[in-house]
Amino acid sequence: AAAAAKAEEAAAPVLSASDLMALMKQLRAELPRADLKACKAALESTGGDLAAASAALTAEHGEAWAAAEAADAAEIQAGTVKAMGMRDAKAQKKFAAEEAASVEAAAEAPEPEPAVAEEVAVAEEEEADSCTSVRFLPTSVIALVLAVAVR
Repeated sequence: AAAAAKAEEAAAPVLSASDLMALMKQLRAELPRADLKACKAALESTGGDLAAASAALTAEHGEAWAAAEAADAAEIQAGTVKAMGMRDAKAQKKFAAEEAASVEAAAEAPEPEPAVAEEVAVAEEEEADSCTSVRFLPTSVIALVLAVAVR
């Protein structure tokens, strides 16, 4: 059995350190959750075959990595829900405070007396009449100027 193991070791190509590091980098890019020792061991056992090393690591650790990904996603989702709840509560509190302030301001404002309200209405009506007559003034002036210019 020892002779068979020695023959197998001799048949496997020996990778240089730079080649091994380059392959480990590629394997880590493909499997980011794999640690360096596992990548190195897989690459050495497959003789530098990147696809075989990747398959071996995925078969060995794939379920654990998938569970870790799911746990991370659930944690992020829970954090997002919590943050959105806090943001919504803050917005509702601010809205309630603004509503209370506007109701308070409306309650403090005195209602106008009927005589004052009537005077305001008359003044607004007079202002509206004066605006309409002023609005037509330039047209009549232009007509007068044209009439004089034509004579």
